[in-house]
Amino acid sequence: MSYKELAEKLHIKTQNIVYDYQPDATLPVADFTSLGTELTEAPVTAIKRVRVIDGEPAIIDKDYILKSIIPKVPKQAAEDSLYAYFENQLGLTIGYATKEITMAPATDEDREHLAISKGAYVAVVRSVTSLTDARAFQYTESRHRADRFSFRDFARRTKK
Repeated sequence: MSYKELAEKLHIKTQNIVYDYQPDATLPVADFTSLGTELTEAPVTAIKRVRVIDGEPAIIDKDYILKSIIPKVPKQAAEDSLYAYFENQLGLTIGYATKEITMAPATDEDREHLAISKGAYVAVVRSVTSLTDARAFQYTESRHRADRFSFRDFARRTKK
């Protein structure tokens, strides 16, 4: 489920503020090695945006979209919904994501954009999203204010 879809389902007023848009950047491989995928430096569209929830900055999303799969990402798509653009405009079918959640001290960038104090921590969610054909196309680091972060999971046990 996309961020926009989740916000609509939960009836949350939200806004995306794009504060950095680089149509010609390089994937920061070191940030995603812990996800266990083999990575090489590759051309990406890099997008940084603040997710504002009910008038309060809550999340920084740093998205890196592989240009080999999605050559152009309009800034307008980042301001609205990347997934709506990928699926509805490009006809891509998103299959799954691998995620890792950690806690980390807030950086200067976090403090500036999330209005948090020095010494605060953020929940860091790193993910690699793949299409149904297993091609990874999006690398994301989401940095959540710890006081607004919630994690919910559903796990099913299957017997062999």
